[in-house]
Amino acid sequence: MASDRKCPNCGARLARAKERFCGFCGHEMPRSDVVRAAPTGPYGDLPSRFRALSEHNRLQEMMEIHVSETGPSMQYGCLVVFGVIFALGALPVFIGFAAMMGPLALFPLAFIGVGVAISIWGLTKYLAFKNAPMERYLAVVVGERQHVSGGGHNSSSSTSYHVTIELEDGEREEYRTSGKILGRVSPGDIGVAHVKGGHLLGFARAVV
Repeated sequence: MASDRKCPNCGARLARAKERFCGFCGHEMPRSDVVRAAPTGPYGDLPSRFRALSEHNRLQEMMEIHVSETGPSMQYGCLVVFGVIFALGALPVFIGFAAMMGPLALFPLAFIGVGVAISIWGLTKYLAFKNAPMERYLAVVVGERQHVSGGGHNSSSSTSYHVTIELEDGEREEYRTSGKILGRVSPGDIGVAHVKGGHLLGFARAVV
């Protein structure tokens, strides 16, 4: 069946939409009139997917879902508590060394300083997170990773989880998240990302 495109020279309909030359008069079709396929990447035609997401009938619902802030708050709160306990544990040692060894008391004093520094750093992070605004973005997941630290002979290992998202304008950003959220998303998922203080707290996935 002939396409809807017509030759600008003779007016004949072209046999196929992608013809570059008229089959009747041989006139070359204007290059601007040649139909090209929409460019796609590893995550599909993102402009079209973002456009469909912005028109999704559940978009408002995805924007308003409740996400928990407990994880990061507890993480930074534990740092504060750990620092306080560390400093208080070194305090009796400092008092004992000060009474018995004089200048050598500087060694346990350094441990007290480390504990105080950890507490201050944890408190700073906690307040920064609590005061940060909750932000919601239309985004596509483009990467995920896990980082394991520690795990020596006398210490247990800890794992941090990270997800990289891409916004409509092409900007990419990596956020810390929980293992639970990491297990629910995969590269190519598109939806609404709920972000606060450098943490991805939730991702409402849409099928588009």
